[in-house]
Amino acid sequence: MTDRLNILIIGGYGIFGGRIVELLEDEPRLNLTVAGRSLQKASAFCQARHKAKAQLLPAAFDRNGDLAAQIASRRPDIVVDASGPFQAYGHDRYRVIEACIGQRVNYLDLADGSDFKTERGSPEPQPNKHGRQQCERKRKTNRSAPEPVELMDHVARSDPL
Repeated sequence: MTDRLNILIIGGYGIFGGRIVELLEDEPRLNLTVAGRSLQKASAFCQARHKAKAQLLPAAFDRNGDLAAQIASRRPDIVVDASGPFQAYGHDRYRVIEACIGQRVNYLDLADGSDFKTERGSPEPQPNKHGRQQCERKRKTNRSAPEPVELMDHVARSDPL
């Protein structure tokens, strides 16, 4: 088990995803996977961030591909979807959320449309005994990694855009 929290940022080299990386890159307890359709752009973005204390990992990620396999291969603790625009996702716009639920991975997005956030209802599955035990076991063995709430406090304290 690693002492780092693994965060997959979809759209990680774009405007919003890149800003999230900038706000988190000084935290040495993080692995930030900078993902998007172009591995070349993700690699260039990571290579340009010379002072990052977090480990930056470029990755190709296609939200129209096999999401479960792509998420499982990265083994993130958190997925941040900054790929937008959310209005252009079409009829199957909750695929990333559903893949994260299926993989039991925490999910955050930057959706600004209230319909995107509310029309789905509560996407969270009912917790079961196995899921709770798995989360508790992971938390106990990964004590030095920052908590998600700690990360959000860190981002909130950073300079505004």
